[in-house]
Amino acid sequence: MTATGGSSEFFGPYVLNVGCNSAFITYADNSNFVTSVAKSVGASTSSAYTFQLPTATQSYCSPQSTEIVKSDSTTWSGDAKLTGTGSQPKTVFDLVSTANLETISFKVKTTYPGSFTHTSATASITISCSNSFDISAAAATSP
Repeated sequence: MTATGGSSEFFGPYVLNVGCNSAFITYADNSNFVTSVAKSVGASTSSAYTFQLPTATQSYCSPQSTEIVKSDSTTWSGDAKLTGTGSQPKTVFDLVSTANLETISFKVKTTYPGSFTHTSATASITISCSNSFDISAAAATSP
């Protein structure tokens, strides 16, 4: 009420959040996120790592794409160690090779609508010598 008998109303201020952004939606690594995979030298390179997509507090914010980045979250450079298979967002990654002993450390960067990104914790694939051996002997023959 004003002194002259009028009235005034006040609404707001209001903020309308639209889309998927970090102002009102949080993203986290999936509870099934795998941080370590062991492979043997010479093992199959197919489906070496399966990535569980991050979770978002709003289900309508679905991931658009994923990519492998270095463990310091920078874009991968040099020879590729992992390649994604299938359509985006990629969740299955193949190793380029299992010929050498090595540990490959990486993160997975997930991009959402509006160019918002979530980068996973560090994961690694360790390629080592196998602990099991198949030993066979030729059957004995008589002279």
